[in-house]
Amino acid sequence: MPQRKLLLTSVVGPYGIEDEYAAGYGMLMDGLKINLCYGQGVHAPQATQSSFALDLLALNISVPTTVLDFPSWQRFTRELEKGYTDVGISFVMANVYKAKRMAEYIRAHYPDVKIILGSYGTLIPGIEDMLPFDAMCRGEGVRWLRAYFGDDPNAPLVHPVMSYLTKMRAYGVNVSKRLKSAIIIPGLGCEGACDFCSTTRMFDYHYLPMLRNGQEFFELCLRGDAQLGIQSFAVYDENFAKNTQMAREILAEMERHGKPYKFTMFASANVVQAMGADFLVRMGFEQILIGVESTQRPYAKTQGVDMAALVRDLQDKGITVTTSIILFLEEHNKQNIWDEINAAIALGSEIQIFNMVVPIPGTQLYDEFRNKGYVDEQPNYREMHALTLVVPRHPHFTTDEAHDIQVKAYRMKYEANGPVTLAKCHTMVRGYLRAMEDFKTREREGLAWDEEAMRYVKRDNPAPDTFMKLRIAELRDRARRGRPILLTCWAYAVNQNARRKARETMHLYRKAFGPMTPIEWIVSLGVLCTASIEAIRIWIREKLLGKHPSGYQPPTRCVQYPGAALRHDAQHGH
Repeated sequence: MPQRKLLLTSVVGPYGIEDEYAAGYGMLMDGLKINLCYGQGVHAPQATQSSFALDLLALNISVPTTVLDFPSWQRFTRELEKGYTDVGISFVMANVYKAKRMAEYIRAHYPDVKIILGSYGTLIPGIEDMLPFDAMCRGEGVRWLRAYFGDDPNAPLVHPVMSYLTKMRAYGVNVSKRLKSAIIIPGLGCEGACDFCSTTRMFDYHYLPMLRNGQEFFELCLRGDAQLGIQSFAVYDENFAKNTQMAREILAEMERHGKPYKFTMFASANVVQAMGADFLVRMGFEQILIGVESTQRPYAKTQGVDMAALVRDLQDKGITVTTSIILFLEEHNKQNIWDEINAAIALGSEIQIFNMVVPIPGTQLYDEFRNKGYVDEQPNYREMHALTLVVPRHPHFTTDEAHDIQVKAYRMKYEANGPVTLAKCHTMVRGYLRAMEDFKTREREGLAWDEEAMRYVKRDNPAPDTFMKLRIAELRDRARRGRPILLTCWAYAVNQNARRKARETMHLYRKAFGPMTPIEWIVSLGVLCTASIEAIRIWIREKLLGKHPSGYQPPTRCVQYPGAALRHDAQHGH
């Protein structure tokens, strides 16, 4: 038999373009554009994240592997000519017909090649009748792929350190190098068992730790810092905040080494409330995504939590908040849907996500909707994304009505709170000022950080809090980097409310940093110029061509992993 050689690939482009294989705008590979900043025009950044899981898999097996991310059809077919024995296709349900096209091409032109399917698309019932394949991975992929190739499934895990933003633009400028960040995955799965959650279904209601302790987590941060100059990390783990022991260990390592790294994370409201804003600030969490889900259908993770108070508390201390709700649940009708939307907007989070309900086959919510005749036995998988209603027989809404309501909800949020970029600057500068004030108060009152209690307590003659000084310096730098966009936020304000907020934020910046320097004025005017060019481009696409504002496609990424020869070096950060 020839030596095994593996190709791991995401589905082919183009993305966000309506064709026979996939839906249009809702499948654009840009979460900022279509979910976080929907409808915000020139203020909406554009970003593409790498398919990080493919690199994680490739780094942890002995077989030489190529990762092909965001390929065109031509690039994909050319790569197949290099003689692979196995090809793994990673896809979500909405891209199943792209995966089908790829698998059928492989089977027709390379019949001896083994086809492996992976990721959330494998949850489709009857997937074996939709496209050809030889093996399928559901759930945690590293151990599965090791077993598939005859490796030790329980060998030590090697976690990649890589910048996961392959492309990011803001106000017409490429900012990918300035806003570098890396993903860390402490664990997979979730035991929360929310009725809509495909992650719960994918991992069969279990949580699988990938990192053993806070020291391993911190070592990944050190590697990212040393190799790539990355000091900001996105924690992709829906249960991470529950593991307070690991969080304490990470904080202790940062304090010991004087490394105030920054983090973003997903977390449940009750867990965030239990951790407390002071701990989160000290830990370095700069942004937290909280699933509010619904006031009409309560979930355990939000019970007993004053969401508005929680959001205000986090923002007062400089932590930006993303909240999300689910629209068009069975309980929603043409009256209370607006109560849901208004309640979400009233939270005042910097980012509000209005997701349409997506009953994923295999989840409790799908079974509920199917049993009541709201969804088809064979759903329209192409439309299974958060910008369309895939409930063809909703008791109160048509698809067109749902789309109009969602668009209006995003517009209402935009007009009430201004652009996301401005809101984040407003919170960051307030957080810096508050951190300075709180630091002085604690020094005056003799308060010191208690690691076990996760709060500040009274102490006799406490030692100087040198780590918090580092954290405050980091808060200062982070806030100051946002200053050049304020002039553009004022000039392109959506209404007078946003213009007032821009002026208020400018005043806070003067209070924190003094008048703008000549260099800051030059940079601000430069941003205004590039933003104006971007605004014209958007106007041409939307008004003249009738297209969506973003036409950017992610760049193709191709990485070679030689297999076992790399493993020893990778484990030691070389």
